[in-house]
Amino acid sequence: MPRKSKAQLLEQFKEYAVLHPKLAKVDMHLMRAIREPTGFAHVLIS
Repeated sequence: MPRKSKAQLLEQFKEYAVLHPKLAKVDMHLMRAIREPTGFAHVLIS
């Protein structure tokens, strides 16, 4: 098995992502609020 450089390992790490179901739901709601404001001037995140 050939050795990988640090840059290759870092790129491989950055490309790997796992989306948690709760984070996906929060992301969906947040992006919807940003794209389609319904009279609110701000999106509050706590």
